[in-house]
Amino acid sequence: MSSLPAFPIRPGPAPATPEAMAARGYALRHARDEDLPQLRRLYADTRAEEMAGVPWPAVAKQGFLDQQFALQHQHYLREYAAADFLVLERAGVVQGRYYLLRADDVHLVVDISLMAGERGQGLGRALIAASQREAAALGRGMYLHVSTANPRAQRLYAALGFVVSTSTPSHHRMDWRAS
Repeated sequence: MSSLPAFPIRPGPAPATPEAMAARGYALRHARDEDLPQLRRLYADTRAEEMAGVPWPAVAKQGFLDQQFALQHQHYLREYAAADFLVLERAGVVQGRYYLLRADDVHLVVDISLMAGERGQGLGRALIAASQREAAALGRGMYLHVSTANPRAQRLYAALGFVVSTSTPSHHRMDWRAS
């Protein structure tokens, strides 16, 4: 992992961990380079269902996932260099990541990923809702992209007020505006 580009160093603390999450022992902080092995495992975990049906040996699957993680990491750092690259941890173990780009006009949820055991617990909802409150206070909207093959995430985003604005065969762009 040492060949991967470094996370940017952000001055000051990370955004506050939503209270309901902090009460359950979660903490939000800036990602560090030493998190890369755990973030690589998180990435593989998010692709586990998809990869289960691929008839490759385990070592080939892991090599593919490592390569895909590296490419995604490089892309995110290059294209969204000004974003907050945040990890969600509990008891010192990375349980998720939340990459958020706060722009002058609209905020972009670059990525939100949680370990399988953490999904469905309200963590993603709490993170995005906190970002929506911040964006609304600044008079800004938000948007994100979601896989067309992920109806669970689509339902969450719709429940949070995001609406599909454009689509490709693989992804929907969903936008949110403060009321």
